[in-house]
Amino acid sequence: DTELRALMEIKASLDPENKFLKTWKINGDPCGGSFEGVACNDLRKVANISLQGRGLSGKLSPAIGDLKSLSGLYLHYNSISGEIPAEIANLTEVVDLYLNVNNFSGIIPSEIGHMAGLQALKRLNAGFSYGNNTNLCGAGYPPLRACTAFDNADVIINTRHPFGLNIL
Repeated sequence: DTELRALMEIKASLDPENKFLKTWKINGDPCGGSFEGVACNDLRKVANISLQGRGLSGKLSPAIGDLKSLSGLYLHYNSISGEIPAEIANLTEVVDLYLNVNNFSGIIPSEIGHMAGLQALKRLNAGFSYGNNTNLCGAGYPPLRACTAFDNADVIINTRHPFGLNIL
């Protein structure tokens, strides 16, 4: 099952010490009600992950992009670090994306600008570059600083807000 494999990769990455996502088990059913913070749609596909304020301190796995039916991702108020994976843009059904109040760094993926269904992108601490998300960079997200070659030697982006996106 692609979704179960993706959830196990996400768990290993977000909670490497297995302190907080103990209900996520390899032999479990994500849509059976046993996966804390996971809700499914009528087709038994993962539609919502709500793990805000759970003490998560790992990284967000690129496997997040394999949850094709996800409409809401709520990971705010944790200590998640590392880069926001570009694979997040594979979530074409996502309406709400809350990554604020974490320790993300690096470039905000330009692919986020192509997420047609995205209606609410919670500002990363009220300005993307505030508080504990000070290492993020990218154009088009005031007052976020522009990315430099130091941030990523391979990719420098110029991202614009998609038309109609509600930056909260």
